[in-house]
Amino acid sequence: METIILDAAAMTDRAAAHACLAGRLGLPAYYGRNLDALFDLLSTREGETRLVVQNTPLLTENLGPYGRALLDVLEDAAADLAALGEPLTIVGDGAALCGDFFREQNISCRLAPVHLRLQSAVGVGLAACRLWPDGAVAPQALAPVYLRLSQAERERLEREKAT
Repeated sequence: METIILDAAAMTDRAAAHACLAGRLGLPAYYGRNLDALFDLLSTREGETRLVVQNTPLLTENLGPYGRALLDVLEDAAADLAALGEPLTIVGDGAALCGDFFREQNISCRLAPVHLRLQSAVGVGLAACRLWPDGAVAPQALAPVYLRLSQAERERLEREKAT
């Protein structure tokens, strides 16, 4: 597993944060420099990656709510999933990133195979069919659990609150 250390001291504003992330993570030129784009690119990295954020308090100090949002996405999801009390199979764009974080939080989980991970009914169904013989889950028992709204939806809700 690759470990990448990010120093929050270098993330003095959104632009600096995304520049730091792009540089340390080797993100492509088309990286959209927002949380959804970061999530998408991290979740499609080959192999498992563990991110270690040093000087975490500086992240929220420098970036305010945006810095906290970066951390909240994973922390909130971990709390919700821990409450389920059963092993999880992680699918979707953020599977690798979330899986690492959940394991650090002692949440029992496994990643779906790479070719079954992306968000689609077919991918979820195929993952369930693959796990069914082991007694993990019957495909007809699947129910989606969305860990967060899209960034566009969150921003729209914030604009509505402000008016």
